[in-house]
Amino acid sequence: MNLAIAGKVPIRFVVAKFKSPDAVPKIAEFYKKRLGKEVTKFTEKSDDGSTVFELKHKSRQRYVSLKSVEGGTEIDLVRVEGAEDDSK
Repeated sequence: MNLAIAGKVPIRFVVAKFKSPDAVPKIAEFYKKRLGKEVTKFTEKSDDGSTVFELKHKSRQRYVSLKSVEGGTEIDLVRVEGAEDDSK
C-alpha cells in the first residue's frame, strides 16, 4: 500500500503474514542468523508474547514478529519505506 500526502514524502507499506509448523525458537534462530547485524532492536517477548526483530535505518524500517499459534508459528513481516525514523 502506498500513502501519498501533498507536500510530504510518499510512504510505502508492505505487509506479509505466514504460518510455519515449526516452533518460535526454531524460526527465531533462522531470523537471527539471516538478519545478523542489521537488527537494531530485538525483543524476546513483547506485551502480546511475540518475539520481534526491528531493523530501522533512516527512511526504511522492517519488522519481523513471531508468535506461537496452534502448535506452530505465525510470522508477520512489515516493511515501511519513506518515513523518517525520528528515534535516532
